[in-house]
Amino acid sequence: MASTILHMLEEEHRTLGRVLRLMRRQLDRLARDGDADFEMLGEIAHYIRNYPDLFHHPKEDLVFRRLRLRDAGAAAVVERLLEEHRHVAGMTDDLSRLIDEARVQPGRRPALQAAAEAYIDFQQRHMECENTDALPRAQAALLPGDWEEIAGLVEGEEDPLMSKAGLGQYSRLRDRIFAGH
Repeated sequence: MASTILHMLEEEHRTLGRVLRLMRRQLDRLARDGDADFEMLGEIAHYIRNYPDLFHHPKEDLVFRRLRLRDAGAAAVVERLLEEHRHVAGMTDDLSRLIDEARVQPGRRPALQAAAEAYIDFQQRHMECENTDALPRAQAALLPGDWEEIAGLVEGEEDPLMSKAGLGQYSRLRDRIFAGH
């Protein structure tokens, strides 16, 4: 059971990493050409707000809260990650607002560039901590019953970018991610 949940979280991290790389390519285009595919940037923000912020992070929170109970030495990293999860949704909302503004107000594009770069850096550092510290600790510390309970709580929650259920809504985003541009 642990390997199933950990695999799901790691796969979701890989997907979010791909999304962030696509965002970075759009930011490179914005810096180089003064323009970007703002519709694509909006789709990226929509996806992040509607899956990682609303479903992925709560799944991790279940794991991390249980980790805190099983491994007192993980308390500081768990508290930091939980706080970052509370904070990132607001960052995503701010990013979405800046994308909308920059689409119609070219003077807002430098603010978007700066905020999006900071957002990408934050997300990458956050996932690195989860992947190299918190999740390995959880794998070692949580008991089979913990994983079974968590699995029951997250059953049926699929990443719409990678599932058949999300084919229509995120098909353009998925196509761009896997096309590599």
